[in-house]
Amino acid sequence: MFFKRRVAALVASAGLLAGCADQTVSATQAWVREPVPGSDKSVAYFTLHNHTDAAITLMGARADGIRAIEMHTTKTGEGGVLRMRRLISVSLKPNETVKFAPRGKHLMLFGIEVLSDPLPVQLEFDGGATLMVEFDVQGLLGD
Repeated sequence: MFFKRRVAALVASAGLLAGCADQTVSATQAWVREPVPGSDKSVAYFTLHNHTDAAITLMGARADGIRAIEMHTTKTGEGGVLRMRRLISVSLKPNETVKFAPRGKHLMLFGIEVLSDPLPVQLEFDGGATLMVEFDVQGLLGD
């Protein structure tokens, strides 16, 4: 059983390589908000597509020049107050698309030292598979 899982993880990793013509997962509309002056925090959004007949799980993300990236969701609580909650993982069903968008799921960037444009972010999936995605940087007013 271990051998079958390991082979499946290696096959998934191969399909997740950036630039691969036959990708099993892709990300589109990836952008990060420029931090407010004096802040080292920001937020990033994208749409994740699972092109396979198997479920996948996004476990996290990382980028050079960023101390930490966490997945969060925003929900409306009592009295219409928005509340943010950290997500440990995000699962996608077979052939499902999940949007990371304002007032919903998003990536929180902490400890921004360098914010290159575009910002290369490595998405990390269960089984060790990764996907490198370039996030465009947008100004505070939504360039």
